[in-house]
Amino acid sequence: MLDCKAIVSAVFILCFSITGLSATEYNSEFVDYNTKPEVTLASRTESATANHAAVGNVYEMVTAARDATVAVTTESGFGTGFYITDKGIVVTNYHVIHGAKTVRIWAYGPDELNFYPGVIMGIDPVADLAIIQAIFPENKKPVSFLTIENDLDKIKVMDDVWAIGHPNGLDWTITEGTVSHRERAGRITMYVKILQHSALIAEGSSGGPLINNDGKVVGVNTYVLGSQKQFAYATRGDEVYESILQMLSFGKVYRPAMGARIAPLNPFSRERLLEENPSAAVAETFGLVVMPGTEEDGNEYAFSQGLEEFDVIVAVNGLPVNNMDDLSNIIPEFRPDDIITLMVLRQGGFKNIKFKLSSFDFDYLAYYNKQQEKRQQSVPAPPDGPE
Repeated sequence: MLDCKAIVSAVFILCFSITGLSATEYNSEFVDYNTKPEVTLASRTESATANHAAVGNVYEMVTAARDATVAVTTESGFGTGFYITDKGIVVTNYHVIHGAKTVRIWAYGPDELNFYPGVIMGIDPVADLAIIQAIFPENKKPVSFLTIENDLDKIKVMDDVWAIGHPNGLDWTITEGTVSHRERAGRITMYVKILQHSALIAEGSSGGPLINNDGKVVGVNTYVLGSQKQFAYATRGDEVYESILQMLSFGKVYRPAMGARIAPLNPFSRERLLEENPSAAVAETFGLVVMPGTEEDGNEYAFSQGLEEFDVIVAVNGLPVNNMDDLSNIIPEFRPDDIITLMVLRQGGFKNIKFKLSSFDFDYLAYYNKQQEKRQQSVPAPPDGPE
């Protein structure tokens, strides 16, 4: 389980105030969003939990889901995953396999003492997801698998949920809880939505399924927060579903981004902004203000599309934008290279800007490791001692 404390200080601003960090242009002629992957998720009705959930037998439903859950080990650690096809494609967290040279998949039941080599098929660092192909022998029977619940209307607060994983090395542990919140913003970008729930998870649970009463995966457990690590978070099912489809097609995920360092504007933030930038012409309004950029998280792309420092974004395609939540509900409806219209307030007047969206592909673990290396290099060497 990824302990968020270790990286929050490094990426706090990135999580909550930047819509397009490391936004990059890419050659869209190689990306066909209409490409259909060879594997169609949830296409089979006989998933591991389908029959059991239909008769409402919670014990059989949960234990069937356990049978489709695996352990994922690398040379540097371990986590959890689960099959999403009968041919052995596994979903887990990106941070479980980040930097791995060797991946092994360990199955439950008669095969639990055996492992299968794993090949990483796709990664999605922004949503902290990855897919792995377990390499089975030719005579391997089809495995049980889980389906992803991609209908947000079927994921509700106070729904019963069960987490399956290997917390602190306690293999194939099942814990029960409820959905506490279904609209949390992701740690890396507000565009990826996270479920908060009360089922107990810990280090080793990362990548494990969070299932509902229907035996479907409503989230992939990812991290915990709180002084007692009592708040559990999982990447939401609909986000997982869309991510998997793109990983199966392209090996990675393309998300729209503005490449702008922005922050909510309100009377309080405006006052702080003017204290730091006395000469800034910041309108007295609500919206999202384009902040001055830095070397690593600047506004170069946004500026190339016509935005300027201290512009206040008040609408996108005619839809009002008063805060980050408004923007996070609008931008994911588009794709990289789409053209949107931004209405901005600049120096007392309104201006419409045709803005071409870029792609967001920030690798938070690579960023954190780079920052750690910089800090270590900046620490002076200890003295040799008294002569």
